Amino acid sequence: MLNSKVTGTGLPVVLLHGFCEDLSLWENLTENLKLHYKVISIDLPGFGKSDPIDGDFTIENVASILHDTITNELQIDKYIVIGHSLGGYVSLALADMYPRSILALGLINSTSFADSEEKKAIRNKTVEFINKHGVAKFLEGFVSNLFTPSNQKVLSKEMNKVLNMGINLPNNTVTRYMKAMRDRPDRSFLLKQSNHFLFIGGREDQHVSFSDIEKQLSLLKIPKNGLIFDKVGHMSMFEATNALQNAINSFLLSVKKMENG
Repeated sequence: MLNSKVTGTGLPVVLLHGFCEDLSLWENLTENLKLHYKVISIDLPGFGKSDPIDGDFTIENVASILHDTITNELQIDKYIVIGHSLGGYVSLALADMYPRSILALGLINSTSFADSEEKKAIRNKTVEFINKHGVAKFLEGFVSNLFTPSNQKVLSKEMNKVLNMGINLPNNTVTRYMKAMRDRPDRSFLLKQSNHFLFIGGREDQHVSFSDIEKQLSLLKIPKNGLIFDKVGHMSMFEATNALQNAINSFLLSVKKMENG
């Protein structure tokens, strides 16, 4: 069973957090969005208060569970989905697998490209590290690298918030997600197809290279829906809160106008 939080009314907007995070990631953004939209924040399987998946799984398995929860339990047939990092991978899978249900798609500090061989090797080493040293030790270095060096002192409270989201996770939950991310397919074709695709990148993101961000922006069917935030790493919701909020509000307004004819 997946834990979710539903607030507001109107066009449904599903928010999916990233790796070793939970739905509280979106708290500040939700306060604004719920004034105009029905906002659904969900803990991905195994994170936050959601039940884990037994055994190994794929990003597609995660997407299937989420879609079932949204359509059957929450009774929402069509929705906008916005995902951060890992949540972006799941959002892409949802758009690929259930195109009739997805009204619009947003990637925040994520990528539609599959892992390179170099990235796959890094993920394999990370699995070995976690199995040897545990999740808490892994997150000590991982979380700080999500933020730019210039933001780490200023946003120390936010860094601790993110650290605490994942510090007590079981090793196997984290390593299974690492393998699922490693093996996900390329879904960059979706950027070319959709009229409603928001892409947000951070110029100093250590997890999504600037060259990959630029390549994806060039693929967007509607270029104005692609933005790069300066002096931002992997955590736009904390490092560029107002800019992200404005970008999402503008994007959702354009989707709403289209839906209303």
